[in-house]
Amino acid sequence: MDAPAGEHAMLEQGMGMDGALYRWCRDGKDERRTWVPEMSR
Repeated sequence: MDAPAGEHAMLEQGMGMDGALYRWCRDGKDERRTWVPEMSR
């Protein structure tokens, strides 16, 4: 059974986001945060 074309487009976009989030988590695990929320107001 084939999926409708719209589902393929959504899957294609979702996989791009999934890959970006994976790389962000993988590559940024040693990154330290120095942002202070109180100073941004």
